[in-house]
Amino acid sequence: MAEKRETRRFPRLKVVIKVQRENIDQEDSGPEDIEVSRNISKGGICLAMSEKLEPNERVLLEIALSEGGSLRLKARVAWVMENVKSQPWEAKQVSYGTGIEFLNISDEDREKIIKLALASQENKRGLK
Repeated sequence: MAEKRETRRFPRLKVVIKVQRENIDQEDSGPEDIEVSRNISKGGICLAMSEKLEPNERVLLEIALSEGGSLRLKARVAWVMENVKSQPWEAKQVSYGTGIEFLNISDEDREKIIKLALASQENKRGLK
């Protein structure tokens, strides 16, 4: 069996954080719902979303930092995967796994993202 080769430039860290999203390409767009992340890296984030975005759509993300303040990052939708969850006794629930690539991100902001992810993992394990 062929081994699946990882093609990402940056390793991903599993982390659950809340992210506020705004669509850049829509004139009447303001801050949208808060989305929840599945994982994050220096290059992007995977969000579990209730709304379907289109590949290459541009967004502005606001990510709260553990030490206070927040990062506001321009990004683009890289991919979207529909997830359907339902039980026979429940209504069908659709969510969208959405891969988002950060655009023009500074090295300083990349390091803040990694610090946030590591702090989140430590808190989850009860190390802090």
